[in-house]
Amino acid sequence: MIAATRSAIRHRWLVAATAIAFVVLIPYFAAGDPPGVDSPSFLHFGWVFQQSLTGAEGSSLTDRWWYGGLPYLQAYSPGGYGAVGLLGAITPFAVAGAFKIVMAVAVISTTATTYWLGRTLGLTPIFSFLAAALLVLSYPVIAGVGIFGWLPTLASMPFAMAAYIAVEKWTSKQTRRKLLYAGALLGLALIAHHMTAIAFGLAIAVRLTVFSIDHPSEVRSTTRAIGTIAVTTAVVSAWWAIPFLVNTISVGFQRELAGNWEFEAATFASSVFDRTKIGIETFPSYIGFVQGGLGIAGAVYAFVYRSRLRGLAVVATVLFWFSTGTSLNPLVRVYPLSGLDVSRFAFYVAPMFALLAASLVQQFSRHKRLATFSAAPAVLTVVMLLVPVVDALAARDVLRPVEEPQIVSDSIAWIEQNVPADETVLAVGYRNWDGYWIPGRAGVPIMDGWYDEGAKNWRNVRAYRLMGWLGEVDAAELHGIMGREATRYLVITDWDTTDSPHLFEEAVSSSHDLFKLEATLEGTTVYTTR
Repeated sequence: MIAATRSAIRHRWLVAATAIAFVVLIPYFAAGDPPGVDSPSFLHFGWVFQQSLTGAEGSSLTDRWWYGGLPYLQAYSPGGYGAVGLLGAITPFAVAGAFKIVMAVAVISTTATTYWLGRTLGLTPIFSFLAAALLVLSYPVIAGVGIFGWLPTLASMPFAMAAYIAVEKWTSKQTRRKLLYAGALLGLALIAHHMTAIAFGLAIAVRLTVFSIDHPSEVRSTTRAIGTIAVTTAVVSAWWAIPFLVNTISVGFQRELAGNWEFEAATFASSVFDRTKIGIETFPSYIGFVQGGLGIAGAVYAFVYRSRLRGLAVVATVLFWFSTGTSLNPLVRVYPLSGLDVSRFAFYVAPMFALLAASLVQQFSRHKRLATFSAAPAVLTVVMLLVPVVDALAARDVLRPVEEPQIVSDSIAWIEQNVPADETVLAVGYRNWDGYWIPGRAGVPIMDGWYDEGAKNWRNVRAYRLMGWLGEVDAAELHGIMGREATRYLVITDWDTTDSPHLFEEAVSSSHDLFKLEATLEGTTVYTTR
């Protein structure tokens, strides 16, 4: 106990940063399912994995509830939702509770690795604390948790950040062990989330390239370093990465929009400091006055004065460039980079911006007019956190859990009581939550899911999705899609309007030769195909 207390005192700034992360996440632990567009997918995968571990599912490799059968462990990095399923299987926690715990551990661990990267780069403990606090208070992180539900990304980040720390340490003292650590950690990051590992693999390659430019005599050793990291990453992750590549190539999924988002460069630039974007499911979005402004200024300072953080500044610039999508980065138009989700790169660059901002404040605290003022670092830290705290308070509502509305509960109860277990349902108006709630509560498969990228029948599913997204619902085409996917039941609820349920209702209700009305509930109608 005494040793633990002494350790906490010695690392008090790290403890303080993780405490802030915990406080930020308090609303997340209220009753209900964890929020986020992608949360239903990872709740569902976690539930399927839990069922497999407990013997309730016959096969742990295939999800029989989505897309007529989805090889989910092969199709999507299993680290994050695998941890959810395992925790749910060996503890009394329900899947939703296990999900929240894994997410919280991931956020706190990412905060801690940001602190340690700051220390590695020469920031003092208090300014490493500032960087970590800026990160966890930043809107990209809060939105990543509450609006997008990026569990795998958060689960991957601590490993990816730790790999980057090992590389930074190698640039100071070149030992093979650090490269092996970096490769192994990047391999674990890949198992947790492939896109995050790819982004940080790019970051590591850029950092080592900058090192070789600064040290021309070390080009050969740097090349060997990149090779060592790449081979170690492959060895650690090959058991999953090879089947993933096989499935990805065979599926051949391509996004309608390269980079998943389309916007003008001017829109991106104006959004960085636009606080009206807080709480809205959109991209580009707010980054933060302090994190974005000081982060960019810190990068400029590092370039001009060639500070220790110059390599990080280059890395931040490259990742930020990818977040601009096709508006400023033509590489995103090229396959396979077109399959990236560029909105995640604004999240990946958040720790870099936080560190560059903190380094700039640290340099300012050493100005001759402040150097004699011993409280200057503490005062500057408090001042720099004022706006981020206000932003975090404004964004906290997005962290509040989702509670199933009555109209959805009634519709799921109808499905459970009236749809045979060997039939399949297409649900409209559930905003992805049908993917978790209908299989888990009604025990009935659904036609689609929320991971088209891994499904062989994604073209059929995508054609149906585009009807709602574009507002062009064709009843005959919908009937054909449902027929090809062996789906008889269509359930339309007006809980969420994202997928245009009212347009589906209008088209289907007037097509009596194609669809038969089976039931009318409060806010919900049920049809079967003829």
